[in-house]
Amino acid sequence: MSAFIKKTRSRNGATVIQVVFKQGRQVTRLVHVGTAHNDTQITELKALAQEVIYEGQLALDIAGPDSGLDMVMEAAYSATLWDALSYVYDSLGFAVLGDETFKQLVLARIIEPTSKLDRGYSVTSR
Repeated sequence: MSAFIKKTRSRNGATVIQVVFKQGRQVTRLVHVGTAHNDTQITELKALAQEVIYEGQLALDIAGPDSGLDMVMEAAYSATLWDALSYVYDSLGFAVLGDETFKQLVLARIIEPTSKLDRGYSVTSR
């Protein structure tokens, strides 16, 4: 099941905020959160809509309520793997392109290959 926030304009120019719950392509539930007449109200209603979406879900408190710790993930990668792939990329002569973005895209595709088959799509020939 998926849920999303729907924002539409009413006939009088106000903004209607709703939460739509869907199962596949079928709408299973529609919750009217409210009608806003300015940007501040839109922001408030979107926050309420987020609460409706996550209603009943518990928060995962990893550090504990009284720990005083603020946990932040700063990086999640393997420097050894990246260095090895960068060496091969450079050895193959791609470094002469001088395009760091292209290099990152190529190496990312090697590290995490994706395909339509991974997403449950079926491939048919015509």
